[in-house]
Amino acid sequence: MILQDLWWMDYLVPVLLLLIALPLSLYAVIIDIRESRQRKDDQIRAKAHRKHAARHVKKVYRG
Repeated sequence: MILQDLWWMDYLVPVLLLLIALPLSLYAVIIDIRESRQRKDDQIRAKAHRKHAARHVKKVYRG
């Protein structure tokens, strides 16, 4: 009788695990997207900086 009353315990653990795991995985994905965007921005900025620096070097050594 007691075991029949606790049927919902079978569902409790997976539901709790899902409630914990889903927000964590979403958080990890969001952080990963932010980091990849930041990395991309940094690469673009570095490339622009190199081009700009190269332009100045040419001007200095031409004259």
